[in-house]
Amino acid sequence: MADTLESFRASWESAQGEDFASRMARRSLEALAAQRDDLEAALLDLKKPIQESLDLHLRGAGVKGHATDTASLGYFMVQVSEAVKQIAKGMSGRSRWSHNLVSVAPSPGSVRLHFEVPPMKALQADLRGTEVASFDAQALRAMANLLVQAESAAESLDAAAQSLPVPARTAVRHIAKTIVDSHWKFDGRLEARGRPTVELSLSEAGAQRLFRAATETDSDVVPVTLIGECDGWTWSTGTMRFLAERQKPFSASVPPNLQQEVAQLVSVPGNKVVANFLATHLSAAGTNRRLRTSYVLVSIKNEPMTN
Repeated sequence: MADTLESFRASWESAQGEDFASRMARRSLEALAAQRDDLEAALLDLKKPIQESLDLHLRGAGVKGHATDTASLGYFMVQVSEAVKQIAKGMSGRSRWSHNLVSVAPSPGSVRLHFEVPPMKALQADLRGTEVASFDAQALRAMANLLVQAESAAESLDAAAQSLPVPARTAVRHIAKTIVDSHWKFDGRLEARGRPTVELSLSEAGAQRLFRAATETDSDVVPVTLIGECDGWTWSTGTMRFLAERQKPFSASVPPNLQQEVAQLVSVPGNKVVANFLATHLSAAGTNRRLRTSYVLVSIKNEPMTN
């Protein structure tokens, strides 16, 4: 029985069909939730119609009163949509993907943008809803995590940017350049079913870091397998602190599809794991002198027990 929060959420998400078995599974889960306050709260969260939403409030020298340049704003919105689309397509492994992100009319009295991943059923007419919506929600979260990493100058930023599909990286570069050229900065939040709310902000300096990370060409990306411990987890940046056995601790970017798993592993102190990363080694232009290395997680599992 789905008696823990994580298994309850997973069971609910897998029972979103309209067939008899899915309907009965939902009734059973609703009955279970009625007996426990924690599951009832989780069910209310899971029933929210929007999977993931990103709200941005533009500020800075490029915003006069409650207005800004419409051409720059329109281009920015197009590139956000393109980045999310390309990230989702890369996650899906498909050769084609639709623009499934929607922009909702902003609140009056400020320059605000609000992006949403629609409910699963809204996508089922032409795409397989549950799978597609999940990839789009993960892509929007990956985009938000990237913005937070850029603002905080996270050591994982280079690897997070370089791990994006090339078209997504190009769109991210355009996003960053538009923010810098328009002299914007923004505050915002990412909200999602079953996930903590992520508060975020991005300054021109953060956008410049994002631009450099998405533009960097003097880099070498290699796979690395390490044994160690997950020593910390941060939802806002999508990063974990990793204590490797034979090298210095580091922070690694974690893709949205692995975040729940990492959050669970971190909750067990001293738990040994085997983690596969892509390490991005950045070198000084035209030389072999290594400037820094950053990591993005590819897979992770508990270390096998030995006799």
